[in-house]
Amino acid sequence: MQLPACAFDAALAPAQQGIIDRLIEACLTGKECRTSDHGPRRWAAISPGGLGLLARHSLWRYAAERIAELSAVHPRAQYRFLDVWMRVGWMLRRLVADDDVFFPMLRKLLPAYTGGPMTLYRGQAEGGAVEPSWTRAPHIALKFALWGDANVNPHRLVLKGTPAGGRNDAVVLKAVVAANRIISAPCLLGMPEGEYIVDPRHIEFTSEPAPDAGIWIKEWMEGWLAP
Repeated sequence: MQLPACAFDAALAPAQQGIIDRLIEACLTGKECRTSDHGPRRWAAISPGGLGLLARHSLWRYAAERIAELSAVHPRAQYRFLDVWMRVGWMLRRLVADDDVFFPMLRKLLPAYTGGPMTLYRGQAEGGAVEPSWTRAPHIALKFALWGDANVNPHRLVLKGTPAGGRNDAVVLKAVVAANRIISAPCLLGMPEGEYIVDPRHIEFTSEPAPDAGIWIKEWMEGWLAP
């Protein structure tokens, strides 16, 4: 298919151009558009392997610009990217390294949120960058605040007490997020952890030490689980 051109394309090596072309074709058509930088085309363009080629060739920012300029992305491509996000989404903002390009790209690549404002929570280290992944479930935020990606059951964490070894600088953020700041809601599409993906720039939030937040979250959890 004929792909939209960009002035920067002239500066790309043939292998790089092929990676970009297959990615844009995948976005527009919803097809796998298998890709590689040499040899047989091994990966779907929108997959951890396919998008890994962007990092290998330092193409993430350029790819993000190209995607942000598209009028629309095929729904199948959006769901493929959502699957990638659930696996490695935490690293993509750093790879693009430009929020003015990254967040417009996310709005094209992820299934759009169509609901209203939401009270959302995020767990993290105090003073850390506020990232796009938030949750509607405060006990999930508490788990991430204290333990990150470690395999700790958030229900037990709240109801049975905090195991030794959690982060000392853990905080729970809380915000009422306007609908136009919510990019996508994976949790409404069958994904776990009550996740909402937001543009955190300009969001006002409160920050509470995790041990203090754990007190009211425990009470909330007990009420939520009560028959």
